[in-house]
Amino acid sequence: MKTNKIKLSVVFITMLTYQVSFSDTMIVVPGDFETNSGTGGFNTLIRDEARTYQVQISESRLMDLIGLSLTGFSTRLSAANTSNWPSAPRTWANYDIVLSPAANHINDFSSNFANNMSDPLQVRSGSLTIDGNSFPRTLANPNPWGPLIQFDSPYLYSGGDLVMEVRHTGNGIDTLLLDAIESSAVNGYIARSASSYTASFSGSADFTILQFHAIPEPSTILMVVLTGMVFGIAPLYRRLRGRKGRR
Repeated sequence: MKTNKIKLSVVFITMLTYQVSFSDTMIVVPGDFETNSGTGGFNTLIRDEARTYQVQISESRLMDLIGLSLTGFSTRLSAANTSNWPSAPRTWANYDIVLSPAANHINDFSSNFANNMSDPLQVRSGSLTIDGNSFPRTLANPNPWGPLIQFDSPYLYSGGDLVMEVRHTGNGIDTLLLDAIESSAVNGYIARSASSYTASFSGSADFTILQFHAIPEPSTILMVVLTGMVFGIAPLYRRLRGRKGRR
């Protein structure tokens, strides 16, 4: 009986301390450029000067992310670049990110930043520092992804068109072109930008190719853990009851 109690205690301790590891889901937008470089370059997201950048992405481009929590995004260098970037760490004193369901159809993407968001949620604020050579330039097509710009809090994507807005104060040193393509509302992605950290209105811009990172929402993780506990403990409990009944 003492041995059974020890076994049961071990199971409970194991279950309580066990950490389930969920790997990132990574989706490239637009997916057509997952394994191919874009047709141009755009540097707004890593500029040395202050910028505001906003994109709208159609649900059709984000189907694999529905029901997941977005945790950040990555970009990569344009094929036009000839070296890694940056040569040393770069810091933006302010690098703020807002996500929101789109307020309008993508064909009606407005030059007024605020008018494009129906329920904006700030998912990142404060300074951002990236390491030297964290954007590699290689002979590969396309270039490898640069560093993950991680959100302070996950954003549950429930479907529909998504708007992402980035505002930063510039790194004050230099910049390089990121992989990009021409905006296309017909194809489900469009962008606008402005030369200010606090801008309200914008001009048309190229769409920077993005790689979103996502994980299951917390309630899904909890359900998996609880299910594992039930199916792990129930067989042991039945065995212990069976042994007790035979005595």
